[in-house]
Amino acid sequence: MRDAVLAGPTPAEIVALVRLAEQGSGVPPHLTLPLIAKGWIMITADGAALLTLAGRVLVERSQTVDLERLAGVPPTLATWSASPPA
Repeated sequence: MRDAVLAGPTPAEIVALVRLAEQGSGVPPHLTLPLIAKGWIMITADGAALLTLAGRVLVERSQTVDLERLAGVPPTLATWSASPPA
């Protein structure tokens, strides 16, 4: 997981964080552990995902990114899968 932390955010992670911040959407299950490990979210006792300060900064910086242009990121949480698109 250390290498993932050093690599920085992936497009899917940015989209998940922005959706969490703007819509309160849940975090896709396959991204939960990486986002926790990177310090961008924390999980409350009732299982809700919350942005950390570092996660909030990343979301604010991502406002300059055209999220619609990030390839392979489905618009709804229900269509996320554990495996990346081919």
